[in-house]
Amino acid sequence: MGAVSLRPMTDADAPVMLPRLTDERVLEWVYGRDQLYSLDRIREEWAPATLATEHVWPHLITLGDRPIGYLQLVWVQPHNEGYQAEGDLTDAYAFDMFIGEPDLWGAGLGTAVCAHAIAVLMERGAQRVLIDPRVLNERAVHVYERVGFRKVTVLIRNELHESVYFDCWLMELDWDAFRAYQHP
Repeated sequence: MGAVSLRPMTDADAPVMLPRLTDERVLEWVYGRDQLYSLDRIREEWAPATLATEHVWPHLITLGDRPIGYLQLVWVQPHNEGYQAEGDLTDAYAFDMFIGEPDLWGAGLGTAVCAHAIAVLMERGAQRVLIDPRVLNERAVHVYERVGFRKVTVLIRNELHESVYFDCWLMELDWDAFRAYQHP
């Protein structure tokens, strides 16, 4: 099937994102089916230089050379209103991701992408890694637990999606569990 990797997103990648952000199966889980995306909107909202000023680094998930999804790395400290994490956030990072090709769902790619993203964050010096999936997204929660995340608390009404507020799990990476996942 090929190796999963991350490639920093460029301004030229808007056309790559468009089919993923117009697929209702994808939008059901990310951003919402009530969102209408055009190339101009994608260029505006995912402009890498703009996101970097917000301490968000966008990447395309690739399978071999083929873009199959999106992942953004986030420095938690300036965005902690959404995570509500306690303690030192100086070296705390998070990531958000989606596999944008439903035909590839359930093939283990999400797990591989998570492990790769954690390794990238380790290289950046992350001391803490957080993620905040919707409570009802059991498939995603299972993937995150598989690579070593543990549930910390429920973030009540944390995500607005299709005009409904959803509860999310605040999950934090257990480094020992991640190492055990990497080297069983």
